[in-house]
Amino acid sequence: MRRLFIFAHFDRDDIIDPYVIHYISALSQLGTVIFVSTSQLSSVEIAKLSPYTIQAISRPNFGYDFMSWQRGLMLVENPCLYDEIIICNDSVYAPIYPLHEMFEVMEASGAAYWGVTSNSEIAPHIQSYFMAFRRPVLERKEFWQFWDSVSVQPSKRAVIEAYEIGLSFVLVKLGLASATYFSIDKLLDKALGNFKCFSTLPLLISPPYYGSEPLDVERLLSGVYNKTHAMWKDMILARIPMIKIELLRDNPTNQQVNAVLASLDRYADYPAQFLQDHLRRMRSSER
Repeated sequence: MRRLFIFAHFDRDDIIDPYVIHYISALSQLGTVIFVSTSQLSSVEIAKLSPYTIQAISRPNFGYDFMSWQRGLMLVENPCLYDEIIICNDSVYAPIYPLHEMFEVMEASGAAYWGVTSNSEIAPHIQSYFMAFRRPVLERKEFWQFWDSVSVQPSKRAVIEAYEIGLSFVLVKLGLASATYFSIDKLLDKALGNFKCFSTLPLLISPPYYGSEPLDVERLLSGVYNKTHAMWKDMILARIPMIKIELLRDNPTNQQVNAVLASLDRYADYPAQFLQDHLRRMRSSER
């Protein structure tokens, strides 16, 4: 399958951090990469990407990731040369598991478009930090009209409403099949299959795929939340190949960060030094 990755980047210190290069290197093994940054990158910084990208550019810092993805898509002369175009960004540490595992599963799904996770906050949508579009989507004018309409919004919340949720809305209207790699439905099917008594909701005795740790069913049934924050351990055990940086940097849902780091060390395969150095730099720059 011929893939193109459009990678959106921003760094407050105007550098390309080693964790980003590690991620892009992995993506380049599965397709070609266009890198679009809203940082003022020197030629030395951009040169770091030369082994892994077909184009790497900087643009003015406005419009958030959607305008970076828009700019990257504008650089593609013939999108129909690709079977799959993926938008992604630097908001995750990845890959913590081999990316090919996810792509093999999702290629077999037959979905016209897919993402790693979905979210029901504000409205149901696939989260845009990693989202893939295949030929049935790339051949539709409505998809490209959406990208032509992307413009500067007054806030990040407005971007989410207009574009992250808006993109899912456009695709749903097209009536094409979608999928997510981390599926709550699949987890619930496995969970409910293990219940002998439905009058109580104990922790699930997990199937082998999720290792020996129990799955918290109550969280699965708790309603609206951001899966990348609330279900980080379930995602690690399910071999989701990335983890959100804001979970470790900002901890928006008051998780036990040391427990997250311990689980990554126990189950995943990621250079811990990249993560530690980046978090240390982010925290020091806030002082």
